[in-house]
Amino acid sequence: MVAASDARDPNSSLVIAVSKATDPTLGWHLLVIDVDDTDVVWGSSPKVGFNKDWIVVSMNMYNMAGDTFSRSNIYVLKKSDLYNGIPLPIVKLFNDTVPNVVPASTYDAALGMVYLVNEYTGNW
Repeated sequence: MVAASDARDPNSSLVIAVSKATDPTLGWHLLVIDVDDTDVVWGSSPKVGFNKDWIVVSMNMYNMAGDTFSRSNIYVLKKSDLYNGIPLPIVKLFNDTVPNVVPASTYDAALGMVYLVNEYTGNW
């Protein structure tokens, strides 16, 4: 499960929760990520995808001044580490032109690639 916290605030963060077992009543591993160390943007609308090895989360980032779109943050986390309560290392990528980048959910146990999708809104 993913969520954004502290909208329009320098403490804006991404919260990731992974159940410790197939029974979610047995507890959760929680990870809170500060989305901007410089506190000039805040995060919104997290989207999650995965494959056999990775959990990928994207967020739209907005400027504190004016609430205008700044970029998309994309976080890549090793699935086995999250399942075992070891959330690091995190790879953080940026896309400074396209909002609403969505990581695909891939159930094919042989596919190691993670795809990101977005609706094209320009002219062909």
